[in-house]
Amino acid sequence: MRISTKEIFTIPNCLSYLRIVLLPFFVVFYLRAEQPADYLLPAGIILFSAITDVLAGFIARTFNQRSGLGTAWHPITYSLQ
Repeated sequence: MRISTKEIFTIPNCLSYLRIVLLPFFVVFYLRAEQPADYLLPAGIILFSAITDVLAGFIARTFNQRSGLGTAWHPITYSLQ
């Protein structure tokens, strides 16, 4: 399977890249939390990630931006269509 540059830089894929970049920040903030209030930032990162995942799926379906890369990342979502 050959993936073109056009497929790599779709908006849904870029949102997925953003979620990957946020993962180490989540881990660091979660592991450094000492007080219950310290967990709000990691929770916010998870919430933001969930919203961008829904948004990426919506954009991919609405604008027909399905790609081989996206199909590999979201096998359950794409198998249901």
